[in-house]
Amino acid sequence: MKTRTPMPKKRAGKRRTVAVYDRNWLDIVRSIECCVRCGKYGVEAAHADVGKGMGQKTDDVTACALCPECHHDLGNGSKLEREFRRSEMDRCLRLTLIALWRAGKIGVVGAAA
Repeated sequence: MKTRTPMPKKRAGKRRTVAVYDRNWLDIVRSIECCVRCGKYGVEAAHADVGKGMGQKTDDVTACALCPECHHDLGNGSKLEREFRRSEMDRCLRLTLIALWRAGKIGVVGAAA
């Protein structure tokens, strides 16, 4: 008879959160024509990797408008240090939100015009 190794107990108060997926948001991010990092035409919605495990995505709201090369450079990790990649992804997220705001694609609900 085989015995199973007991699963480690979860820490109290530590809950696993479920990421929020929204195809419409990703379409809005992809509507930005040029990479917010390098300016090259053609973008992908690249998710930040903070707070995720292997094979998991973060909330779609963390997606940045990056060209395939920048997406690879920031997501792969072979060329750049981890902390630099994370800070650069944070910067790209801010630039994505600014680009969407300036294009009138996002705004504040109920704000006076």
